[in-house]
Amino acid sequence: MKPVHLALIVLSASLLFPAGCASTGHHGDSRASRNSVRNQAGLLRHPCELSKRAKHLTLSLTLRASEGSFVYTLTDPHGTVMWQGRVSAGQSLNETRPFTPVPGKWVLTLEMENATGSYDVAWKSE
Repeated sequence: MKPVHLALIVLSASLLFPAGCASTGHHGDSRASRNSVRNQAGLLRHPCELSKRAKHLTLSLTLRASEGSFVYTLTDPHGTVMWQGRVSAGQSLNETRPFTPVPGKWVLTLEMENATGSYDVAWKSE
């Protein structure tokens, strides 16, 4: 098959199936994980640009803090806080939550306060 034909097929398929988070993996999946953070401070932003065609949205969040803490805040495209909390030293969180799929930019912000531990963020949409 000629490279031009293959490129057209790939482009056509991407236009037919644009549901989910932008810049993501298979079927609107997006993952950002780091097995280990050590004495980190600052903000991490994990955005998900949800298309108008998305029918479902879930966010899986796993946090483990051996020292310091993680503060997490999820905002929808209107800036409304949809989920928030804190995981302090000796605590962990492993939770998946569904959300009404409002099109636009969703943002999960992780604030690390001298955090040592790990995090895993996984968006899923269809």
